Amino acid sequence: MALIPELINVFVENTKNVYQYTVFQLKHPAFNNIYYCVLLAYLFCFTLEVILPKQRKHGLLSRKGFWLDTF
Repeated sequence: MALIPELINVFVENTKNVYQYTVFQLKHPAFNNIYYCVLLAYLFCFTLEVILPKQRKHGLLSRKGFWLDTF
């Protein structure tokens, strides 16, 4: 039973470390920062969807479910 408190302690410490790493990454933008790379890739794909829609018959923002792409 002594194993459970140790596991909880390891989980809490690792969660704190991940949180600190995430905050550091978000506060310091760089080209090798994964969060900003994913954001740039998302914005690039979203822009392509606006410029070159999958189906030509739809207007720029009139496609049903277009705004769901933002989530």
